[in-house]
Amino acid sequence: MFNYSNLAYAYGQPEAHGQLKNSPEDFIVEEQLGFSLTGEGEHLFLFIEKRGLNTEEVIKSLARLLQRPAKTISYAGLKDRQATTRQWISIHCPGEVIENPDSLMAEGWRVLNSSRHNKKLKTGALSANTFQLVIRDIDLIDRVNLRLEQVKRFGVPNYFGEQRFGYQGQNLVKAQQLLLENVKIKDRFLRGMYYSAARSLLFNLILSKRIEKQLWNKAIAGDVMQLSGTHSIFTAAEIDEEIIQRVNDMDLSPAAPLWGKGEEKACGEAQALQQSVLHDYQSWCDALERHDLQRAYRSLRLPVGDFSWQWSDNHLTMQFTLVAGSYATSVVRELVDVRAG
Repeated sequence: MFNYSNLAYAYGQPEAHGQLKNSPEDFIVEEQLGFSLTGEGEHLFLFIEKRGLNTEEVIKSLARLLQRPAKTISYAGLKDRQATTRQWISIHCPGEVIENPDSLMAEGWRVLNSSRHNKKLKTGALSANTFQLVIRDIDLIDRVNLRLEQVKRFGVPNYFGEQRFGYQGQNLVKAQQLLLENVKIKDRFLRGMYYSAARSLLFNLILSKRIEKQLWNKAIAGDVMQLSGTHSIFTAAEIDEEIIQRVNDMDLSPAAPLWGKGEEKACGEAQALQQSVLHDYQSWCDALERHDLQRAYRSLRLPVGDFSWQWSDNHLTMQFTLVAGSYATSVVRELVDVRAG
């Protein structure tokens, strides 16, 4: 129904195959906060390790354990169920003492560390995520080695991962009901998830078209350019040698919109390409604006930081760092055709 998985590849569809997530230990992710904790304040930060649970399930479990409303608990990012993840969660508990926070645990999760802070943890308040992934039973190892070098040098397309869209794209079905069929979703968390799925789909379609035209890592006239490592953007009505060099140096990347209300910043060739992709989804764009979503921008290119790998027979172990909000699966999909473990 929705074209959320048939997306272009930067280096061509992989011929090699492998298995990912044979066990939670094959997919390890750890959050890096974008700030230092003060050690005091009305918010208790917990660094939690979990397996076999998603972030929402951990929050509900923690709320039951502490006998407090889940709405007093915040997180920076959602993490996958089929993985070992270490992430920060904050509890608003002014004037309260939570005894022995480092010993808190329940089935599937435990606290590794804790500290007080003077502000709540907000969505996206991370500098990066670090990953350790194991892909097993890989064939065509030489071809994977070539792609590893390409990914290390040039990065990968900054796609939203398929998990954003739910099982068999059900988040997009719900998004369509919410946006176009006036179905009311009372749960704030679910409503936000469906909005995000809709905006992510539109972004991915623009990015896929740029890849087809070999323009995902090149600037074109009218592009919105984003400074690497920040959310700073500007419009490049014309592309000069300085911009070309900065793109080649990974200092700048072209960006595409996360749709919502706001000024159209793209122009010229970039805007025309964007409009051609979104033509069939104009009703979605209009609805996102009516629902008061604010337009933002996301880089089309994802640098893969601190990238290293080791082979053990035909098993590949990789370590790398990605900016917050990006997906390790976007790296993996350029290397091998994955069979789920």
